[in-house]
Amino acid sequence: MQNSRSTGRCIHHTPGKAVLGGELVVLTGMVAVASTDIPANEEGACEVEGVFALPKKAGEIPKQGDPLYLASDNTLTKTSGTQFVGTAWADAQANDATVLCRINFGYGVAAAAAAAAAAAEQGS
Repeated sequence: MQNSRSTGRCIHHTPGKAVLGGELVVLTGMVAVASTDIPANEEGACEVEGVFALPKKAGEIPKQGDPLYLASDNTLTKTSGTQFVGTAWADAQANDATVLCRINFGYGVAAAAAAAAAAAEQGS
């Protein structure tokens, strides 16, 4: 396609603080995972699609398909009301340190799109 510029799996981001490769990065309206270490105030690549092993809240038992959110300690939790991260790609056990998460995929994305559509319809 002549006007295609990217596959959309990666975004360039300039963080205000240093970010380690594999670290979750919260962007406006979505999350990303740093592809490599990114120094503060320098542009680096971040993945916005894919399944990643990310730290999960201790003791929680996410099941495949559960929506996952970002907790205040930067772990993933099943408790909604915070930044939506993605969907559990596989079951995790209480003692697991990580959960497989497909970022920017699932319930929160669909809910946000529905809310935006409803707001636009009310405005017209």
